[in-house]
Amino acid sequence: MRVPCLLAIALLVLLSKALPAQQGARIHMHRSETDATDAFLYEPEIKGPAVVASPAIILIPDRLGLTEWIKDEAATFSKAGYVVVAIDPYRGQMAPGTEQSNDLSQGVSQSQMQLETRTQGDLDAAMIFLRKQMNVQQDRIAAVGWGTGADAALELATREPHLRAVVLNEGTWPPRKTSLLTIHAAVLGNFAAPADGHASAALRAFKRQLRGPSAKLDLKLYPSATQGFEDPKSANYREADATDAQQRTSTFLTHWLKR
Repeated sequence: MRVPCLLAIALLVLLSKALPAQQGARIHMHRSETDATDAFLYEPEIKGPAVVASPAIILIPDRLGLTEWIKDEAATFSKAGYVVVAIDPYRGQMAPGTEQSNDLSQGVSQSQMQLETRTQGDLDAAMIFLRKQMNVQQDRIAAVGWGTGADAALELATREPHLRAVVLNEGTWPPRKTSLLTIHAAVLGNFAAPADGHASAALRAFKRQLRGPSAKLDLKLYPSATQGFEDPKSANYREADATDAQQRTSTFLTHWLKR
């Protein structure tokens, strides 16, 4: 009976390479009456009039913000049957310091700490939004992040007991968290190897910090990869490693959100 599951996983990886980004709907999510945040909502195609509840994923981009590649990933996940909320940290503008952003950076310029604080507020708003949706399975919500977004996903897991799974891609290594013992979610990590070369020791230390059941923790280092190895538009893109990371992510999310 494993063959259909493996075929579905392989199809998800192929879709992530072959399909253009589906047009998500821009939404405004509220933590309070005066505090709103932007995101894009992608929903799976469900045939028939009945409301069908699906698992959900919060996508958290890195410092480059909501790029076309992140939108492609969101569309791929929705085609695989997930409700997806893709966080837009720069509110529709380009990230400061990126190409063609000189005329916009003044409006979105802020310290890293300010951005991290706002991102956590965005994630709180996303959780509130998803809890109100009839088409979302409330006990099947995951967070998937890249780079600084992976750090934010891990931070969310330390204070959100209802988060079922977390995927960390290319985040800070080793993760700079002190409250890892509060994490109840299953954790998948796809990390580029640290520059200092002490990959194995850092990996063991992180596992000791989490102290969770081994079945809920799956971490992998890619020794030849650097930051951005999963992004096809990055100069650091490594196709073989990226495909492997996508396969691992698909298998992990299928296990924790669809079984």
